[in-house]
Amino acid sequence: MNREEIISYCLTYKNAYQNIPFRDHSQLVISHRGNRKVFAWFFEETEGAYVRFRCKRESLSCYEAVSGYIRKGFQHEDIYWIEIPLKHCPEISEDILRQMIEESYQISKPGKRGKSIRWYFT
Repeated sequence: MNREEIISYCLTYKNAYQNIPFRDHSQLVISHRGNRKVFAWFFEETEGAYVRFRCKRESLSCYEAVSGYIRKGFQHEDIYWIEIPLKHCPEISEDILRQMIEESYQISKPGKRGKSIRWYFT
């Protein structure tokens, strides 16, 4: 899959939309409408263009084993970001890429809201 195919596939998910939230217009994110959390992030560095997805700690080593091009991005608690150079995405199985997107979408999707508690002061 190339950049356009990945973006198109991400946008097939329920309530997904693309946005350019930063001043750097080379960065494009795909987020959930409900909570605005990002599940796919396209950006450029001096080495080239990349795509970044969220993944769970236990999935990280599995994805890294699939391809030497998949690398750990940065970590926030138990959620990691994985990065793939866009020029190498066509070399990675389409099924694996779709699995990464699905996992990233599931991690970041809006949860069910709990019942709100109202405090009344009289």
